[in-house]
Amino acid sequence: MSSSLERKVVLVTRRTRLEDLLARHHTAAQAKFYVEHLGADFTDYQREHDAYLEARRATLEVLQAQRQLFPAENALAQIRFERLATLVALYRALGGGWNLDQPAADEIAPQQVSSR
Repeated sequence: MSSSLERKVVLVTRRTRLEDLLARHHTAAQAKFYVEHLGADFTDYQREHDAYLEARRATLEVLQAQRQLFPAENALAQIRFERLATLVALYRALGGGWNLDQPAADEIAPQQVSSR
């Protein structure tokens, strides 16, 4: 596929509050001690982190499914076209209403349309 026709997606992610705490305090135990010392609940940080990771995973899954869908739809359209072209060729071969003395439509040069 041409690179000019490809759809691009940029998924911007961020670190969660838990990841920030772990980067700052180096261990989960130290981060938990810090959060609880402030009077907050460490499980809120963990739940937020888990929910964010799940949402990011689901988003990536949808993007991957869409990436696989386009080629399948394109192949289906090509198959349908080939089927219809084959049917037209069959009808022509069987004399299906065409006057064989006249050239086929694809053999006729397009006519210019006059502008009024």
